[in-house]
Amino acid sequence: MKLKINTIHYYLGLFGILITLFSCEKVIKLDLNKDDPKIIIEAALEADSLMPNDIQYIYIRRTVNFDTEINGIPVDNASISLTDTDTKNTILTSPSSYLGNGKYALKIKPGSLTKNKVYQLDVKVDNKVYSATSACPSNPVPLDSIGVFKQKSFGRYNYSIAPIRNETPKGIPNWYQFIAKKIIKNDTIKINKILVDDDQNLDGVKFTRKPIFDLNEFSPDTIVKNGTDQPKYKIAKNGVVTLADSVEIELTLANIDYKVYRYLFNLVLNQGGRQSATPSNPDPIFSNGALGYFSVQKSYTRKKWINTK
Repeated sequence: MKLKINTIHYYLGLFGILITLFSCEKVIKLDLNKDDPKIIIEAALEADSLMPNDIQYIYIRRTVNFDTEINGIPVDNASISLTDTDTKNTILTSPSSYLGNGKYALKIKPGSLTKNKVYQLDVKVDNKVYSATSACPSNPVPLDSIGVFKQKSFGRYNYSIAPIRNETPKGIPNWYQFIAKKIIKNDTIKINKILVDDDQNLDGVKFTRKPIFDLNEFSPDTIVKNGTDQPKYKIAKNGVVTLADSVEIELTLANIDYKVYRYLFNLVLNQGGRQSATPSNPDPIFSNGALGYFSVQKSYTRKKWINTK
């Protein structure tokens, strides 16, 4: 008898759930614009910079509503300070200059950004200060060359590129961000993808090629040249599409600290860049809820032609 009563209760409950599901016709509106706008700060400063007059740049914006098409609202009233946390000395030689579109120019004392030191960036907007620190890598690893790997598949070539680094310091962890660009007839196009890596299990290894980036931007769109397998690249400019025989790679390796690596790595997860991992919120770098990152880094840039005549 007990089994029969439980069975009846089960089907009554299931029937009730089905009635509820099919009778719900009320439209639920989601408010995707509820959160207050947040400040976004992007500050990548080069140690041992060779920039003219030691001027470097940072970008400050506000977040926008979910249904807004623009990337962010430029902030034009920020005041910025940069200090050496060891000496407490200010590194800027003059107040920052606003250049428009959220871009600020910082004139930095020559030789003040060096390896193995920690710096603090303070950004004041509307009487609120957003602070972050960054440790410049003590043993930066240079980018020695760029490897290009070509494979033919289904009648066309696909290209992968690999940053080639010689032996990295043994027992010292390193973290990297890579910025890839392609240059076609003197037009430089940045590849808007987040590419980060570490040297886990590879420190002290000679001639490191990890990672290999499969970038469709460096793969040809068409194969046509006198009946041979000569790859070609489509170039769209001013509404006209032409074919080019070759493209130049520009790859920059930036040695960054762990906090910046974690921030960028989690952004990759949220963009589906590593499907085997679970997405998570980026680790905050700035105080008071600001988004973005502050990185004092050491970078190396190399170029290489692929598919040259």
